[in-house]
Amino acid sequence: MSNYHNRSGFSISRDPSSVEKAEKQPDWFKDYVANMELNAAKTRPSNIFEEISGILTGKNKFSTVEEVVNDMAKRTGLLEMQQKKSASQSGKFDNIEIFKEIPDMKIYIDNFIEDRPGTSIESLLHDMAKVKSIKDKLQDGDIPLDVKLYINDKLFQKKQENPDTGKQDMNLGKADMEVDDNLTNENNPFQGCEPKTI
Repeated sequence: MSNYHNRSGFSISRDPSSVEKAEKQPDWFKDYVANMELNAAKTRPSNIFEEISGILTGKNKFSTVEEVVNDMAKRTGLLEMQQKKSASQSGKFDNIEIFKEIPDMKIYIDNFIEDRPGTSIESLLHDMAKVKSIKDKLQDGDIPLDVKLYINDKLFQKKQENPDTGKQDMNLGKADMEVDDNLTNENNPFQGCEPKTI
């Protein structure tokens, strides 16, 4: 037992029975090495060039880009979701009662969205409330929720037909800054001050 002294005078001792001599290799290490040797023994190309050529010359099962896109849509579930959505929306708004009572309302909504595809539901309802033939037939001037859902769906369909690409016209509001020599000679403000040329 070795004693160590520190400045405060207390002695620290080490118990030699707690220190065990470790083996050079633990038991699990032998199993690990055997497993690594087994996995390394599997057939692999011995040449790196053979391995690269094997990757590059793999056969593609699709002949066109459309086939690849269709396959990806099927595997991700996009195609199935689109089919379900179209099936659920096909008869979704056929039975709105107020359209049977006021057919002008449906015609007005469809025409308004066709003319102004970027409009909002509130602006459409506000303008529709000004139409006398619709306003007179509405009870309390209140638009049912089914109509608002119909408007929302129509606006969404219109936006899908004409998606915003995010590109803006960079020439919008730009002035024509080209100089025409014929116009500048005729519109010279100092022409009266200059001597007359023959």
